[in-house]
Amino acid sequence: MTDTTTTAPPRAVLPLPAAAARYGTAVGAVATLASTFLAWTWTAEFPGDLTVTGYPGGLQVLTLTGALLTLLLALSALGIRGLRWLTPGGTTAPVLLLALGTFGTTGYTLGAISYRLGGVVNLEPGAWVAGIASLLTVLCALGIPADQDDETTATGAWARLRSSLRAPAARPATISLPSWAEILLIAVAFGLALYVFTYGIDTEYVELFTGYLILVVLGGIALTKTGLPSRLTALTAKHRTIALTAAFVAAAAFPFTQTNDTYTNVAANILVFATVALGLNVVVGLAGLLDLGYVAFLGVGAYAAALVSGSPDSTIGVHFPFWAAVLTGAAASLVFGIVIGAPTLRLRGDYLAIVTLGFGEIFRITMNNLDGDSGPDVTNGPNGIPNIPDLKIFGFDLGETHTVLGVDLGRFANYYL
Repeated sequence: MTDTTTTAPPRAVLPLPAAAARYGTAVGAVATLASTFLAWTWTAEFPGDLTVTGYPGGLQVLTLTGALLTLLLALSALGIRGLRWLTPGGTTAPVLLLALGTFGTTGYTLGAISYRLGGVVNLEPGAWVAGIASLLTVLCALGIPADQDDETTATGAWARLRSSLRAPAARPATISLPSWAEILLIAVAFGLALYVFTYGIDTEYVELFTGYLILVVLGGIALTKTGLPSRLTALTAKHRTIALTAAFVAAAAFPFTQTNDTYTNVAANILVFATVALGLNVVVGLAGLLDLGYVAFLGVGAYAAALVSGSPDSTIGVHFPFWAAVLTGAAASLVFGIVIGAPTLRLRGDYLAIVTLGFGEIFRITMNNLDGDSGPDVTNGPNGIPNIPDLKIFGFDLGETHTVLGVDLGRFANYYL
């Protein structure tokens, strides 16, 4: 008996001719890109100054970026020579997602202008061109057939949309690049990631950050659909040492992208707790012991080191050199670990978790009560022990601002590095 079962052909969300939909998407992206060089409003009261013709600013830059990426992926889907490497996986899904991201950012911008300035009357023709062009791009992208055959029997617009947002696995690379080119691609990828991240955290007003989030979220999903991340993963696995070096260089370059210490302070704290997480991984991940009071060991060491650091807020008035204070904190954590570990060595599973959680809470409550009111004045309660002297290494004071490569690095940037 002959099997007559057939697979449904790839479907599009909107019933448009495939060729017209693909070219329409590219044309819409070009029109959206061109609109960013027009004025979107008549007054500079809206942040970013969108009144200048010929020079995109503020949220227009995000729309320009989204439109440019949409255009590149649309041309890649059309098989334009030199761009096909951009979509080793899916073509429809990334184009549609980027078109949606661009339209979302543009639509949000127009809505924000209207809301802040008091109505759509404040929109210049360039804004209307941007809105219509980005909407046209989305509609045409919805008419592009899905990348994969639909294996389900579900019908309807939502089913077709889900099908359009699926993408196949990336095709194996057919061209082998020289090692220097692969290393260059890894470096460029880490550099772009650092730039996108720092651009987002340095946004100056809420409208720009919201537009950034819309584009980055949908653009990031689109990037995964192209298959490029899997290609990059293969390159980093092949050049593991280079990839690790690039990651460390990108991390070290972060303070040089900042104009103040706000985010380097956050980054330094992230490194501290990441170090603690490495120790927790040894206990929980490798040893298999569910310790829920692990952070208490960090607290014991930190308080012990702070008390002998020479801080004017320390209640014992002892000033050890930095390395002696570090060893004091380590020794205090060691003793505390022995005290806690002795009665819990035979416990496993939930019992160990409950006991260590209890010890962690006992430590927290005890430290809060050693504030001079509820108990002896030792830890200054929840306020901790501030004003710890800054570290000096061979005369280099980490607490002072230093100029390195023309960039002023503040206190937290020094500690981060």
